Amino acid sequence: MLNVRLVIRFYLVKLLSSSLFRFFLNGGVIGLLSWILQAAFLYLFLTFDFFSEYGPAISVWLAFFIILFLNFFSMKKFVFNKDGSPLKFLISTTLMIFLAGLLTQFITEKIYSYGLDGFVYLSYPVSALLISPLSYVIKKNIVFN
Repeated sequence: MLNVRLVIRFYLVKLLSSSLFRFFLNGGVIGLLSWILQAAFLYLFLTFDFFSEYGPAISVWLAFFIILFLNFFSMKKFVFNKDGSPLKFLISTTLMIFLAGLLTQFITEKIYSYGLDGFVYLSYPVSALLISPLSYVIKKNIVFN
């Protein structure tokens, strides 16, 4: 008789042995924390009319910089299990931050142009998901290689 527990355990161990799976799992946790911070900053900017025109991009950049250190150590210990270059990580993450901010700004403007103001908070996670494959390739082959 097939033991379901053993089968599930086998596949979980197999999944966790994949750096790509761990990258996306780590990214989910880091992304959730970053999204909460970004939404809080955006709420403050829009509520108090600070940087309202560029609030979406600035809120993404602030959230990413706050999460930066936690992300480096979690990738170093959990995702790749290798010493990475903090400088290369900073440079590659800054590039990703810049791209995510621009993409978030673009998506936010599109959301507003269609009158879907309630969906503005989804522009950042969509941007982060779209940039993730590029980020994985850079982190795996350059930062933690």
